[in-house]
Amino acid sequence: MPYAVVQDVAASWPEYQRACALIGDRPTPAGLIVYAAGPIDAGVRVIELWESEAARQRFRDHPLAPTLADLGAPPWPEPTSRDLHAAHIVFGAATRATADHASPADSSRRDSGAP
Repeated sequence: MPYAVVQDVAASWPEYQRACALIGDRPTPAGLIVYAAGPIDAGVRVIELWESEAARQRFRDHPLAPTLADLGAPPWPEPTSRDLHAAHIVFGAATRATADHASPADSSRRDSGAP
């Protein structure tokens, strides 16, 4: 079942951009469908959509914090997180055209059957 996480990180947008620049073009984590981030009043909001909770957990087991610390990025406080077992997902046309998991016969809407 797809799994979503919304995090609010108490870091400034320039700090976030610096961390991203330090990370560079690393491979996309296995199981990640969408990652979006943007500035908010309280810092940075990050929205992630994963193929499963297990995929997200594998990523959490190998956090980026040590890598960022090694690269000289400032430490961030633990983010505020909200989890969601996504029961309904709508893929946009651009996503459908490039998604590895979608065949031409697949619908752009995915329902897990959960109420």
